[in-house]
Amino acid sequence: MAVAFVIALVWAQAAAAEETVLRIESRPGATEVLVLTPGRLVTENSSAKNAVIVLEGGSGQVWIGKTTDGPDAGKWKLSGSLPVMARQALADKVGAAAVLTQPSDRAGMDQEWRDSKEHVADVAAAVTVVQQRFPGAKVWLLGFSNGSWSAAHAGAALQERLAGVILMSVAEGAFRTDGFAQIKIPVLVVQHRRDNCLPYASIEEHARWHTFVTVDNANLPRVRSTRQDCSADSAHNFYGSEAAVMAAVAQWINTGTAPAFIDEETAKRSNE
Repeated sequence: MAVAFVIALVWAQAAAAEETVLRIESRPGATEVLVLTPGRLVTENSSAKNAVIVLEGGSGQVWIGKTTDGPDAGKWKLSGSLPVMARQALADKVGAAAVLTQPSDRAGMDQEWRDSKEHVADVAAAVTVVQQRFPGAKVWLLGFSNGSWSAAHAGAALQERLAGVILMSVAEGAFRTDGFAQIKIPVLVVQHRRDNCLPYASIEEHARWHTFVTVDNANLPRVRSTRQDCSADSAHNFYGSEAAVMAAVAQWINTGTAPAFIDEETAKRSNE
């Protein structure tokens, strides 16, 4: 069983639990930052039913700071992909969310590292802390872009401790990572048809073996009609369909079902 040591902790014992940033020791000599985001109905006397650990794409780095002014002054502020930015909305729907950063002994995480035993140990440490903070909650891994590789690999290795795995804007190699072919827990795949970063066609055949949500939006460029685009305002990040996509993820976590297709009209209704 993984053991995680909390180095720094500020946990608000208030009517509603507040977002918390922890630094945990995941391996000897290595630490990582874990941002815990309780749903707004979670208190010290009422735990979450589900907790989703978000594994970021790219090199795994997440900018973490604090808001300096306005009504949210003093609150934690993160910068990253859709599931990082929508963590509070997701937590409110399912129970809790957590964002895991790269370990202190890695400037970034490439695919080789994401497929390593050390990376599994890092994710396992996060699972342990989440289980401690939200007793009884079902724990899910959500990997976005390159983070899907992490979620697939760690999800297979840790499946006895997990309720399921969510893969969003999936890296093709995620389906070939060590152990994933033998995964037994539920898997949700969410991919945009117009993703010009990690194309839909490269993962479609693999995704159909799992619960598969296809997203499309005719207002965005067609695949390969522009240069590779992995930006926040692109199909890769589900631009224009953010609320509908995260609602589908939450629905699947809560009920085991999800819409097979999200188009611009569905997205528009979710934004109203």
